This record gives sequence, structure tokens and C-alpha cells, in this order.
Amino acid sequence: QLRLRLKSREDLQATLAGDAEASRRAAAAMLELGDRQTMSLSSLRDENEWLSQELRRVEREATAAQERYWDGVPFSNFSTGRDEVDALRSGAEDLDAELRGMERELRSAQRGAKVAATEASMARACLRDLLGNPGTPTLSFSIDDDSGWLSFTPRRRPGEAEP
Repeated sequence: QLRLRLKSREDLQATLAGDAEASRRAAAAMLELGDRQTMSLSSLRDENEWLSQELRRVEREATAAQERYWDGVPFSNFSTGRDEVDALRSGAEDLDAELRGMERELRSAQRGAKVAATEASMARACLRDLLGNPGTPTLSFSIDDDSGWLSFTPRRRPGEAEP
């Protein structure tokens, strides 16, 4: 019985020794993996630091470039030119308004000219009739103050009877 127990303990010791060896190998592999991960993390930190420095350098360069962008531009000429452009624009708007007013006056004058031409034509026709027919009653002419129209009113000669 003692032998059996001894054998059982030896088997257990061999199993435990195998397990211990497997645990040592696993621990060594984990330490190696941890070392690789630590090295990778350190490399990433170094790269991140380098990228951060590069970003700050590029930001400084961009800021300097933005500040230098307007260095060659004469602002006084630019602002003077802008004032002149504003004055020209205002003058152009005034001229446009004046032109629209003149166009309205022209259209009104053209309408008045058409009315006058029509009235003159009517007057000529009436005068021709009067001169051609001595028995035709005389006409009185008047211009309406509100509309500007010429109107004719027949008038009999004194002593002449109505037909």
C-alpha cells in the first residue's frame, strides 16, 4: 500500500512537474509577448510624440504664412479704392434713378406729342371743311386745362337760323 501511495505521489509529482514546466513556458511566452507589447507601445509613444511635434511645427508655419499673406498688399490703396468704388456705385445708382425719371418724362412727352398730332390733324380737317363750305357754322376751339385735349364747339353766325 505504501508503494501504491508512493507510485501515486510520483505520478502526481511528474504531472505537477509537467504542469509547472508548461506554466513556466507559458509565463515565459507571456513575458516575451508583454515585452513585445511594451516595445510596441513605446514605439507608438515615440511616434505620437514626433507627430505632435510635427503638428505644432506645421501649425506655426501655417500661422506665419497666414500672417505673411497680406504683407505685400497696400491696405491704404485697397481701402481708398473701396471708397472710390462705393462712391462710383452710389453715383451710378443716382444716375439710374435720374435716367428712369427722364424716361418717364420722355414717355409722357411722347404721349402728349401723339395727342397734339391727333388734335392738329382734327383741326386741319375741320378747317378744311369750314373753308370749303361757307355755310358751315363756325367753330370755337378750346383746350381743356386738366386733360390738355383740344375741343371744337360749333357756333352759328349771328342771324343764321338752325336747320
